[in-house]
Amino acid sequence: YLRLNKTVMFREKIQEKIETSNQSQLSICSALDITPQNFNGFLKGQRPLPYDTLVKVMNYLHLSVGLSNIGYAKLSADNLPEIFKRRIVACNLKVTDLSKHTGVSGASISSFINGKRSLPARNMEKIMKVLRLDVLPLKSKTQLTQ
Repeated sequence: YLRLNKTVMFREKIQEKIETSNQSQLSICSALDITPQNFNGFLKGQRPLPYDTLVKVMNYLHLSVGLSNIGYAKLSADNLPEIFKRRIVACNLKVTDLSKHTGVSGASISSFINGKRSLPARNMEKIMKVLRLDVLPLKSKTQLTQ
């Protein structure tokens, strides 16, 4: 049983990427101007990261969100609203259906996919589960054309 309010997908994938990238949490915090205590608290599941900070960390580590079965993401984390919007359309879902399945308000989902507001990571994960999205390595443009 996963506790979705702990932002398991984001936290675990970021932690894995840090471990395999030979970078320290401190060097990442320094590069991105993030408080080490806040970042460490996030990685331990003790506190959330603000949306903008989460996007910065994901971009820095070359992570984003994409289809679980493909194994990589095509668009950077800066495009999370667009990624979600495209997937909702591809799944032929209405925001109201997604809201029922996730418990996230339809207004919040609509505002997020239209770029008007951010969503907490725990709500993004609930939506990602329904849309079969995951936190994945970002493929560069040159990798996509190969």
